[in-house]
Amino acid sequence: MKKIIKNSINGIGNILGFDIMLLRKQKAQFCNEVRVNIGAGDWERSGWINLDYPNENYAKVQKKHPFIAYDIRNDKLPFEDSSIGAAYCSHVIEHIEDTYVKTLFEECYRALNSGGGVLRIACPDAEFLYNVSKIGKGFWEWRRPWFEARGLSFDTINPVECLTREIATPKVRGAGWMECKENYEKEFLTMSMNEFLQFMCKDIPYNSKHTNDHINYWTFDKMAEYLRQAGFKKVIRSKYGASSYYEMQNRAAFDTTHPEMSLYVEAVK
Repeated sequence: MKKIIKNSINGIGNILGFDIMLLRKQKAQFCNEVRVNIGAGDWERSGWINLDYPNENYAKVQKKHPFIAYDIRNDKLPFEDSSIGAAYCSHVIEHIEDTYVKTLFEECYRALNSGGGVLRIACPDAEFLYNVSKIGKGFWEWRRPWFEARGLSFDTINPVECLTREIATPKVRGAGWMECKENYEKEFLTMSMNEFLQFMCKDIPYNSKHTNDHINYWTFDKMAEYLRQAGFKKVIRSKYGASSYYEMQNRAAFDTTHPEMSLYVEAVK
């Protein structure tokens, strides 16, 4: 009877497109693997190590959970080669410049296990946000509180300014520290997508007093190129809650930040 039940369960797994035995193997590995959340913020999960940037902007949430101080712009990952089973990085890379993201990807490749270590990245999906802004402002209603909290009438904000908030926050007219007065509608209408995204982000300096600002954009093609340059051969566009690493399928703990606008990418060593 036990054999029949086991065969039935495995058969169902094959029908649904996943390997039951592989999932069991991954579960068994959890207690022995090092797993890290890079830029963890207000997050804690048993068996995971939090890495985060010590900064006054994040001080309140960082007091809640233990973390290892880590500055992507200056530090190497504090782990030996091939010593990490999984790395998770959610809504972090849009806050730093390309050159440091490249270094981060190289460090993740170095530290991940050679036998299938997984890096999962979530960030604003610049391509989707650009295209949905071409349609109008309907998608952006959820951002009304952000603009109105800064004294800006959302009814007078155009879709390009909503897009700007997600890829180049300091350039939001009247709300950023760069004193920009344009709304960039002309560039949005005349440039290609990549030209526009590069134009918006190219001249924003990193500001340690405004670490919550988005100063960079990411599309799947751009991220995949950087990951492959770092050494990863397997790079896929993932989905919300659809990680190839079993534990990161838990939507109560992972992919909780703005899934409605996020790009999910996984790279396997």
